[in-house]
Amino acid sequence: MKIAVTSQNRKTITGHAGKCRKFWLYKVGQQQVLGKQVLQLPLARTGIVAVVTPETDPDLAVAAWLNGNLAETSPHAPRSPSV
Repeated sequence: MKIAVTSQNRKTITGHAGKCRKFWLYKVGQQQVLGKQVLQLPLARTGIVAVVTPETDPDLAVAAWLNGNLAETSPHAPRSPSV
């Protein structure tokens, strides 16, 4: 399975997937991350499920999603400021 996480600056999750062209592409298997690479998309692709989360760390977000405990929020909810 592959999981794409929006990350325009390659450090934090970008809040608006529709305006983001850079993604961390995680390769996962048996509930573990097997590798990751940066993917830059020129166009929107089909087959992508967007999940909005308050988590800002891409690695933690994928691990939480794999474990079934990723916090999700509305795409229109205000984001908390970074600490």
